[in-house]
Amino acid sequence: MALLLYYRRLIGDETRGLLSGDPGRRARAGRLAGLILAATVPTGIVGILLKRTVEGAFENLAWVGAAELATALLLAVSFLRRGGRVTRETMTYGQAIAIGIFQGFAVLPGLSRSGSTIAAGLMLGLAGVWAADFAFLLAIPGIAGAAVVENLSVFRERGFAFFQSPDFVKYCFGGVVAGVVGYLTIAWMIRLVSDRRIHFFAIYCAIFGIILLFVFGRGPA
Repeated sequence: MALLLYYRRLIGDETRGLLSGDPGRRARAGRLAGLILAATVPTGIVGILLKRTVEGAFENLAWVGAAELATALLLAVSFLRRGGRVTRETMTYGQAIAIGIFQGFAVLPGLSRSGSTIAAGLMLGLAGVWAADFAFLLAIPGIAGAAVVENLSVFRERGFAFFQSPDFVKYCFGGVVAGVVGYLTIAWMIRLVSDRRIHFFAIYCAIFGIILLFVFGRGPA
């Protein structure tokens, strides 16, 4: 919801573009939709293949710490990639698929979805702002799909009883807080990438990962 709200104008324009009678506008909007679809398919495939691994990883903070360090490494490597000029108009479907694969691996707890996809975009030569915009636009179908899968899983296990339990209220409250914080940080993250200051996030992830790995990661969470 935070992403839909933040990108509401762009999404509205692109939706109207798909329905437009102007061939050029329709083709431009259709290409963006195609890029997002090309990236979403490998995300779903990788996510499904890693599902069992992910469920086990949540039980051990060492996994989370290692994933945080992996995020830091990706961001650090992407920081070294300077002068990216690939934009929406010049981005290829191959680049979109590669970014989608990175998003698929981000189902692992501790591996930042936005951090890994933005880093992948930068390493592939995307311009800073477009790397961030594409990563966030790609999150919309990815997060929505994951939410549907998880809700169906919970419904099969617990039925309507879950939606009447205190746990459901906690999830709703957590979702609202995450949505507000997410909305407020999207613009900040885009500025961070465009100003070439993403290494600050890499340092944070590295410190947090080391703490989790060596201080809290010796047993079950």
